[in-house]
Amino acid sequence: MKGNRIIRITAVAFFIMIIILLIVFLNRKEKPLRFTIKGKVKEQLILTHEYGEALDLSPEALQLEAKKGNDVYEIFYEEPAFTELKTYHISYRVKDEDAVFSVKVKVVDTTAPKLSGEIQYTITQGEAFGIHDLYISAYDAYDGDLSDQLHMEEIDTSQAGEQEHTVSVHDSSGNRAEILIHITVKESIGVQGVQTR
Repeated sequence: MKGNRIIRITAVAFFIMIIILLIVFLNRKEKPLRFTIKGKVKEQLILTHEYGEALDLSPEALQLEAKKGNDVYEIFYEEPAFTELKTYHISYRVKDEDAVFSVKVKVVDTTAPKLSGEIQYTITQGEAFGIHDLYISAYDAYDGDLSDQLHMEEIDTSQAGEQEHTVSVHDSSGNRAEILIHITVKESIGVQGVQTR
């Protein structure tokens, strides 16, 4: 009898241990997938990017990792071509997982156009001189060639001497560039008649 009792107690203890293990196993929650940047959990990243400059949005460049517990997963994404001044939304995903990491990139244009060309001019007193006489070009990374949008104040050539004038241009984002030009107005030499006696 003593042997049957030990067997029953062992069987009950074994049965209780199996039930406890099942409860623990069924109640064990799987750790969720988490995105981290430099080890800190993040859900999104917001960046401002200058139009025309290089930007590496690879997970490696962002130091972005997808982890579930101690397991690290491969991250997939599609990088857009930044062709407009707007906010782009890039989604980073892991295969067979619902979690998404979002990167918002606001593309801006804060760079002024570049002006280049001739800054020294020599003209004759009384000669007309205006914006169409300049040999200056303007180029903007976003708007392209702005040479036909140069601005300059009216030039008075009635007096001989040295003058300085500012030539400017604005791009569509409101960025202004200017260049200083130097104009030498030479005295007009008139034709004088020959006097006879």
